[in-house]
Amino acid sequence: MKVTSLFCVLVLLACQKQLLPEQPAGKDDQRLSSFCGVDTLKPQNTEQVYGCTNTAYQMQVAIRDSFLLITNAADYQLLVKGSCTPVIDFDKYCLLIGKRQLQQGLQAISYQLYYHCPKNCYEVQVKLQQHLGMQAPNVTWHLLLPKLASAQTVEVKLTIL
Repeated sequence: MKVTSLFCVLVLLACQKQLLPEQPAGKDDQRLSSFCGVDTLKPQNTEQVYGCTNTAYQMQVAIRDSFLLITNAADYQLLVKGSCTPVIDFDKYCLLIGKRQLQQGLQAISYQLYYHCPKNCYEVQVKLQQHLGMQAPNVTWHLLLPKLASAQTVEVKLTIL
């Protein structure tokens, strides 16, 4: 009886997996599962991918207390300046970049990146951690996101600690 029940459960699971619609994969996407859910992704930026340093202060963007998504080289060259402006592969990445005025000095920037399959959306959580210094810097934060498909969106949550 137990063997028959186990066999039936396995058959049902196999059939269910085959009946679920496949999600379209981008050119360079790595599919973490065939089920549509929320996947945690490894955030990447120009420091990791292109070897830039101190981008919080060395990378400048033509905005204030906001963020934008850059999807092509022309906009990137127009809006982003600094000591390290690598040639970003916009066939592979989009650049999510923001600038924020802090009340105290910057101690660290941390990122969390999720892909919400049901919403076809990337969610980015950015945390700017301050220290007790007397300076009030404008800091730039950024992430390289996978190239977005036409219907995909990005949601950003910025937290200042």
